[in-house]
Amino acid sequence: MGVIKRRLLRLLVKLLEGLGNTTVEGGVVYLKGGTFVPYSPPFPYLKEVWLPVIRNFGFKGKIKLERAGFYPKGGGLIWSQVEGIREFALPEIDLGFQPKRIGLLSLITEDLPKSIVGRQAQAALKVLLEKGYITEVIKEVVKSDSPGTLLFLWAQDGIKRAGFSTLGKKGLPAEEVGKSSAKAFLKFLQTQAQFEKYLGDQLVLPIALVLHKGNFKRFFYTLSEITLHLISQVWLIPQFIEKLKIKVEGRIGEPGKVIFERS
Repeated sequence: MGVIKRRLLRLLVKLLEGLGNTTVEGGVVYLKGGTFVPYSPPFPYLKEVWLPVIRNFGFKGKIKLERAGFYPKGGGLIWSQVEGIREFALPEIDLGFQPKRIGLLSLITEDLPKSIVGRQAQAALKVLLEKGYITEVIKEVVKSDSPGTLLFLWAQDGIKRAGFSTLGKKGLPAEEVGKSSAKAFLKFLQTQAQFEKYLGDQLVLPIALVLHKGNFKRFFYTLSEITLHLISQVWLIPQFIEKLKIKVEGRIGEPGKVIFERS
């Protein structure tokens, strides 16, 4: 899914390269690859977290899962429609994160016991209910070339969103899959950051492009954990965008702030 997300971003960049004083038309693209793989946010993260947030900065689009692709065979297929870019924005974002809406997706492939989908969901619900959180629940069974399971949790606070996912694996009980995502969400809330570490990482390039193409000078956001990948992006992106400075306040592995400035 990391590869697919990068392909979507490259498409947005191509649109921006042609953007002057006129609007830019979008297009439809099919993306093939892993949609549920280790070390990358799964497809539901793109749909429920990443895309809704970057819409607030001017990037418009839709995506739909045509076929799931679990590790190791992959073979997933995503339909995506990138709409024309007409106006950029740097929205005002409240500090902290107070969830107004929470959703759970418990998903398994059709070749696995159907009881797993309910066990994952119930385990996550129990953790959340103990803290007083009410949750929407979706259970889904999909086709895939490789077997797999997922518990994905997303939360919304105004224009802010956060997502937490755990993939099932051999030897890991379904209950632990569910608990893991729920506990990660609760840990994030304790940091009082605006965004979790994955979104905090993935917003750097879109925001940098907005400052480059729009009439904006400064922007910042807080995130729950500074990662090495974030540090790499913060160094790399200004090498290709003139007059842009990005800095990170905080230490790797701890909450921090990302600051953008254009001279």
